[in-house]
Amino acid sequence: MRDVRDYSTPASKLLFASCWRGEREMDAAVAVARTLLAGRRLRSFRAFEALRAKEPPPWLDGFPPD
Repeated sequence: MRDVRDYSTPASKLLFASCWRGEREMDAAVAVARTLLAGRRLRSFRAFEALRAKEPPPWLDGFPPD
């Protein structure tokens, strides 16, 4: 969750939106990270969330192969 909080900026290339359904628990981390932010950082996080929402939904079942 700290990665989501620290690296979730509109300029980041990390959107934490996996194509694998099993990895979408990051959705919960994004929701929790939002509660940890305030002020300018929260506004930036909301812009990040808007970019993340434009990503397609997961289309692969399970987790990526190791």
